[in-house]
Amino acid sequence: MRASLRNILIVLSLFYSSLHGQEYLIPDLLSIEDGLLSHSVSCVLIDERGFLWAGTKNGLNRYNGYRFRPFFSSVSGNGYPGIQLTLKLRTDQKGNLWVLNSGGFNSIDNETGEIRRYPVTIFDANFNRVSRFIDIYPSPDGLVWILSDRSLTALSADNTFTTWPLPPEMLQNATTPTALAADNRGNVWIGTNHGLILFSVNQKVFKEIVGAGVQGLLSNNDVTCLYIDSQNFLWVGTRLGLNYIDPVDYEFYPYYPSGTHSNEPSNNILSITGTPSGEFLMATGGGIIRFDPASLQFENLYPTVDTTINSVAIDLMGNIWAATDLGILKIRKSRLPFINVSSRSAALKS
Repeated sequence: MRASLRNILIVLSLFYSSLHGQEYLIPDLLSIEDGLLSHSVSCVLIDERGFLWAGTKNGLNRYNGYRFRPFFSSVSGNGYPGIQLTLKLRTDQKGNLWVLNSGGFNSIDNETGEIRRYPVTIFDANFNRVSRFIDIYPSPDGLVWILSDRSLTALSADNTFTTWPLPPEMLQNATTPTALAADNRGNVWIGTNHGLILFSVNQKVFKEIVGAGVQGLLSNNDVTCLYIDSQNFLWVGTRLGLNYIDPVDYEFYPYYPSGTHSNEPSNNILSITGTPSGEFLMATGGGIIRFDPASLQFENLYPTVDTTINSVAIDLMGNIWAATDLGILKIRKSRLPFINVSSRSAALKS
């Protein structure tokens, strides 16, 4: 099985070697044979020390370049039922890791390694215990926001929970929250399968920016991911393209990796992460795509045929790590000079 998976990766890499063989080498596949808790990897993250964190359906792994160390793989008690599906990984301003799982969330202190557990049983009374967790996001002001399918919760520095139920009228027509992000202007953004909701931290109110009946603002109302860039601007990934929202007047600008507003796999944005150079790496239905927000250029770094890329991360050496249902792809950056022959302008600004 392992050999066949590696052969698939090699074939896919050779398929694209004419464009990117000089920049990236043939990828390697890390899976349970290398110590991963599960083949199915939902999210990956590189912390400020260079460790790779991988969330799987059987718990959390940390990789130091040689071996995987398991976290939260068989912990029970204190409100936890045992093995936990890892949903999201985030780091805060201090480099601490926040891990959202199916039974609550955890934090790992960047300096001491201390682990703190936040099971659903210690949330405040306004939190519905049967809610399904969606996303977690540490904001610049020190709050940690937790999104469920029914509410938005803030964890303060003194470990106090405050929950605001999502307005029922914003959850009509089977509307379900899908993604979360918080900027430094006091806005918490909530993506849904039907649009976009804004929560004002100062006013403590929800406002529907894009609803089920509103068309033409986003490239598609099925929001898959949210990303706040280094300039504090919001980017919205959807099933049919990438969108930028002007934070002043809330104007919407759609961009399409495929070059057109179409149902192409590459337009299905599954996750977004930033690079040290200010570019974005996006996991899409068509593979890994690099986007330069300055030039509005898309570049398909690694196309896939039948392997879904769930999320991507990039280390300080420029190597790309991709979470898939087969394990983790490590795509090494070549140390040889290369000529970029595949960049193209595929952005359409309305």
